[in-house]
Amino acid sequence: MKTFRTLVTILILSIVLSACGGGNTDSVDDTPSDSQRFTFGGSVGDGPITGATITLKNAADLLLATTVSDQQANYSFDISIQPSDFPLTIEATGGIDLVTGDTPDLTLFSIVPNLSANRANLNPHSTLIVEIAKVMPSGLTDVNLAAAKSTVLTKMNFGLDTSQTSDPINVLIEENSVANIIKSSETLAEMIRRTRDALVLLGTDFSTDRVMHILAADLTDGSLDGNGASDSDPRLAAIANLVTGQVAIEAMSNELQVNGADATNAMDNAIQVVLPITTQTTANVLITQDIIIQAQRAVAAAQVVDSNPDLIALSTALANLPSNATASTVTTLLPYGAGISLDQSISMAVTSTDNELTAINSAANSVNSPPGISGTPLLTGAENSAYSFTPSASDPDGDSLTFSVSGTPLWASFNTGTGTLSGTPGFDDAGSYNNIIISVSD
Repeated sequence: MKTFRTLVTILILSIVLSACGGGNTDSVDDTPSDSQRFTFGGSVGDGPITGATITLKNAADLLLATTVSDQQANYSFDISIQPSDFPLTIEATGGIDLVTGDTPDLTLFSIVPNLSANRANLNPHSTLIVEIAKVMPSGLTDVNLAAAKSTVLTKMNFGLDTSQTSDPINVLIEENSVANIIKSSETLAEMIRRTRDALVLLGTDFSTDRVMHILAADLTDGSLDGNGASDSDPRLAAIANLVTGQVAIEAMSNELQVNGADATNAMDNAIQVVLPITTQTTANVLITQDIIIQAQRAVAAAQVVDSNPDLIALSTALANLPSNATASTVTTLLPYGAGISLDQSISMAVTSTDNELTAINSAANSVNSPPGISGTPLLTGAENSAYSFTPSASDPDGDSLTFSVSGTPLWASFNTGTGTLSGTPGFDDAGSYNNIIISVSD
């Protein structure tokens, strides 16, 4: 079990007992007899990208077609395809990033694994998924892509709401997803830019694409710790782990800085361009548990090399941060500009010793993740009739779970191993039993 701290999650019950009584496509036209028409498309961007050149290649890396993303950052292909062409890879370069107003920093990638897929978004999350799978043994297999997606959604989440977006590659950009996709994509992209910029202090002239590749190589084992596949870099990993906390805190507070300027208005404007009918803005994006954990891990890592007391206060504040809160709630719990407290540790990581880098990366990957608890208890019961409720609970780290309860009715008993609340109320027990709280800890 990871030992950073014990985390507790609660479920509150109330029981009432009643008495008895895209643009044009340019394609290479060389159509074998077993080909068939195939149509698919998607969105493009870390900030949405218009006018990007979209290149489609087959499994043998041969060019099949090109197109350009439209004014709402969408693209589409309608081509002749053979079964042997899969998986198809898509690449986006150039164009204009609607958030920065400039040429995009990243080359974006996505994938179409088979004929049943009709959507392939290109964003930083899809790019990292593809890059991780490429580096793994056997490359872009379904198994590798699934493993890479799991790693990205948990370890490199950056606020992506997986309850709405279980796959950033094939999600539709619509009312309930547009703001979350754009904000989380921009947050991940900004982490990569700042990691690149920090490395400049070492005289290392890495491009954002090179940083993305090194991160992907490192994440092949599921952890950003400098110990992944060839090309992994412990110093880059340490810097990225710390920068992750900084951009995560800014994003949660809806104060994300992109290229040194507050990007909130630019992201909101981009959301309106992509989906003009939406009422969603970045302020509506709910805080995910995954991005809270990312920030907590970064602050724990920062304390390895920096004794700044602000980091202790920040760690406490993050521990009290509820998931599914809005930015307005976050700003009442975190001080304005809280991410600045990580500046010193990021600078220190640039010149840290090998032992310090190991300690930073270890701390960033060993913070205990909180268990989850859920369930829908029966809210009514009857005298002299058995009542029982068992919640569902799980732990991201696979730790053993212990349940506790408060507010237990006198007629009920509780199992600390399963979380089951059960009992048979008597004839004198009719009434309401509120604020029965079942908790789980690891």
